[in-house]
Amino acid sequence: MRRSTRHTFAAAVALGLVVIPVASVIAVFLASGSGTVSGAQITTSSPSSVRIDAAAAPGSEFVYEGPSTTALAPGGDVKMSLAVTCLTSCPATVGSIRLVSVSSNQSGCSSAALPGTFTSPGLAVNTTITGTVIVGQLTVFMNSTGDDQTPCLGATLTFNLATP
Repeated sequence: MRRSTRHTFAAAVALGLVVIPVASVIAVFLASGSGTVSGAQITTSSPSSVRIDAAAAPGSEFVYEGPSTTALAPGGDVKMSLAVTCLTSCPATVGSIRLVSVSSNQSGCSSAALPGTFTSPGLAVNTTITGTVIVGQLTVFMNSTGDDQTPCLGATLTFNLATP
C-alpha cells in the first residue's frame, strides 16, 4: 500500500505541475470583458468670452523701469494693471493672461519684425469672473537683442494679449 500511495502522490504532483500552468494560460487567453462608466456631464452653455483692458485711468496705466522711467527702452520693462470683463456665458474662469504679440504705429517695430525684443512671463490670474475684475499687473520686457531697434524710437505700442 505504501508503494501505491507514493505513486498516487507523485502522479498527482506531476499532473498538478502540468495542469495548473496550462489552465492559467488558457484563462489568460480566454478572459475578455467590457464595462461602462456613465454620469459625465456636458456644459449647457457656450464657452465664455472675455475682454482684457488696462485697469488704470488713461495716462497712468503704465509704470516704466530700467534705463527710462518715462518710456519703454531696450533693457527696460513696462508694467500695466489689467482688468478682465466677462462678456458672454458668464461666469468665466481665467487661468492666466499671456502676451501674444506687440504691434506699433511705426513700420518695423513689432514682435514679428523684431523677434525676441518684447517678452513677458505672463500673468497668473486663476479667478472666476462674473463682471469686471482687476486681475493684477502684467510686465512686458523690451530686451536688448543686438538687432537694430531704432524703428521703435518714438513708437506707440499695442500689446495683444490673450487667455490660453
